[in-house]
Amino acid sequence: MMEEVIRRDNLNTLRKYKDVDLIKVIIGMRRTGKTTLMRQYMNLLIQEGVPRDNIVYIDMDSIQNDRYRDGTLVYSTIASRKDDGRQYVLIDEVQYIDGWMRVIESLRNDIDCDLYITGSNAHMLSSEISTLLTGRSVAIHMLPLSLKELCLLNDDDDPKSVFVRYVRHGGLPILRPEYSEETTFQIINELKSDIILKDICNRKPGTDPIKIRKVIDYLYSEIGNPISVTKISDKLHISSSTATEYLQLITDSMLFMKAERYDVKGHNVLSTEPKYYCTDTGMRYSQPIRTERDFGKTLENIVYLELIRRGHIVYVGRTGVNDDEKDDKHLEIDFIVPRGDETDYYQVTMSLNDPAVYERELRPLRMATGRGERYVLTYDDRPVSRNQDAIIMNITDFLMGDEPISRNPTLVDYSYDTMYSMLMDYIKTCSKISGTKVDRKNFDELSMELQGKFFDLQAYLRRPELIDDEFLQDILPRIRTNNVRIFNAMVACVNANKEPMYTPVITEQMVELTEISKNISKYIAEKRKNEALKKRG
Repeated sequence: MMEEVIRRDNLNTLRKYKDVDLIKVIIGMRRTGKTTLMRQYMNLLIQEGVPRDNIVYIDMDSIQNDRYRDGTLVYSTIASRKDDGRQYVLIDEVQYIDGWMRVIESLRNDIDCDLYITGSNAHMLSSEISTLLTGRSVAIHMLPLSLKELCLLNDDDDPKSVFVRYVRHGGLPILRPEYSEETTFQIINELKSDIILKDICNRKPGTDPIKIRKVIDYLYSEIGNPISVTKISDKLHISSSTATEYLQLITDSMLFMKAERYDVKGHNVLSTEPKYYCTDTGMRYSQPIRTERDFGKTLENIVYLELIRRGHIVYVGRTGVNDDEKDDKHLEIDFIVPRGDETDYYQVTMSLNDPAVYERELRPLRMATGRGERYVLTYDDRPVSRNQDAIIMNITDFLMGDEPISRNPTLVDYSYDTMYSMLMDYIKTCSKISGTKVDRKNFDELSMELQGKFFDLQAYLRRPELIDDEFLQDILPRIRTNNVRIFNAMVACVNANKEPMYTPVITEQMVELTEISKNISKYIAEKRKNEALKKRG
């Protein structure tokens, strides 16, 4: 049996949600360790005093559990234990159970149990669960191993030597340092083919595996570059609608993650030309392309994954017009991480030894205003230093440390203000939709934007530091109802071929959202006032 590393960060997240009335949904790309995490959590429950007989673990990927594809059998098996005290139910690859959503909802409603489920497809587990399980779920994202975890797995205390392998081979837990690069890439490519066939093509009948692979290859070659549907359509000679659909399928499978662009000057999220980062860099290096020539982009990808792993919402940024450029090119900031009243900015570069590169990386950070840290992460072997512009540090030191998690602002400043900012982004999207003629051409794009903003907001409201806030949890059903009504109005607008959506339903929902935002703003202000009084008292 292969050695495994304890996924402490994910286990700590599960522990925070233990016995909370939410369905814990562990999502992630295939072979990132979801099953291992389930086993580790089961052992943790036993260590913390939960009787083994009160734990039900079903691995639906195993042929010996094929009988549980019958959802009624799953329900009856667990229901038979209801008189034995609280049951801890862990179901791996839940999508293989016929009628699984009804089974899970019935278990939650009928039996005293704490539910944990996993699945491979992000779309199924974020969209369908949020809609059909009445919002009583929280998503826990699993990524491949971090550099710190890989060092533990390989029993190697030299992160810089492990980092070289980490860049080329990624962090899939199934890989071992003794494997040759040929063997490693063979394993990675077989997994990639599995994802394309099982999590993309099988899920969406009619998907062309050759075309979807071309889009995937294109995204690997364009890591760190802005991506547009038009570029993909022109480059690969496919229709814009096909390109849009394939991008969604690819991100749903979690082969790639989408980073939206943020305008620092305008303080708003832009809908154009996001960037896509791969979930595992080994999959990029196994591609038949010359990735060595843009090693800096791979470093950028690794930093993005680490920021996501640390629980942040991450944007790619621009600061405004570069006055020295006649073509009005915007200055780029690699990553922007909002933290309530503060915002952190990150630049990632191969080296700062060239004065021109140093100036190129630091200039956008000087233009970023407001509170928060500025970081420049480099492959240069140098100690951590700080100047008037930024903290400069080696990328492996950053990956092995805990910054910036350990210096989060207060609960009110961070969690509540970030949540309010996400609510305002959702309201802006609703307002945009209300003044748009929704038709069959733009419905998919607008509905994905609406649902994306809503699901992000809902997920944030389910964070451990907010889950016990009764005021916010009472507000959430109102927002959810609002979202359903706006979506239904969009569908009606398409079917009736109406002009812009200034309908009584939309007007009513915008009034409701305005009231909600005012109430939350007053509530946050009151919490901040009370916190200030406590500090003085």
